[in-house]
Amino acid sequence: MILVNDLKLKITKDICLDTEFYTEGPVIDRDGNVYVTNLLGGKILKIDCLLTMDEWGACESPNGQYISAEGNHWVCNTLASNILVFDRDGKYKYCAYDGTKGSFKVVSPNDLWVEPDGSFYFTDSVRELGQVVFVDLAGEAHLLSAELDYPNGIVLDKVNNRLLVAESYQNRILSIDLTEKGAKPSVWLDLPVNSNRQEIGNLPDGLALDQQGNLWIAHYGMGRIYRVDISTKECYGFDVGFPLSSNICAQNGRLILTGGVSEPKGGKVRMIWYA
Repeated sequence: MILVNDLKLKITKDICLDTEFYTEGPVIDRDGNVYVTNLLGGKILKIDCLLTMDEWGACESPNGQYISAEGNHWVCNTLASNILVFDRDGKYKYCAYDGTKGSFKVVSPNDLWVEPDGSFYFTDSVRELGQVVFVDLAGEAHLLSAELDYPNGIVLDKVNNRLLVAESYQNRILSIDLTEKGAKPSVWLDLPVNSNRQEIGNLPDGLALDQQGNLWIAHYGMGRIYRVDISTKECYGFDVGFPLSSNICAQNGRLILTGGVSEPKGGKVRMIWYA
């Protein structure tokens, strides 16, 4: 288990907003607007630079979200087993993937990473039978990993040409080598264990990469965020200020933290600016 040091940020601004439903999928657009999802509320919310929060888009169960190079929002529509694309104004464009495409079935798309060419990776979050999937430019789905115990957050580490994936119920981060076809996932990092010894007291959730080469991890049951140096695995953490930490966006000196005090109601969005 990794040693976690206290993360001391030079915070210049810190705001926490309440939402009706537990929040997920934070992203920041090129204008600095924040977008979060609420899985059981059916909405994608926009928080503008004046901190006004309004409904921006909607689908059955929006979860993980990614803004592509051209400004489209790709959203895991978890309970509908598909991935939808919205334009920068929140208007639905098309379905990028549905659970019946390919030689295998996808049940619960949770989080995703979209490449500039439009190909993408995503996790299918199921206990013990979870999957990591790649969809190529032709729209063909390829199974990269199977029989995972609830794969969750996913990022592409381009420097090392690998995926990093949170395997929630094993309380760890996996590495999937993309240079070798059919490579088995390996354990990259085991996370701290909650002293209450309850299974849901752990559960790594969303992941993010920042411009400095750090991996940020939302540790759901611990109510914590970790920043891990990709090269050295040196780890720093802090409490998010609410019990359940679902996800994180780390971009240009800003952190967007999502989750809440409970599920499905009682959501929080914490926005931190730091030097």
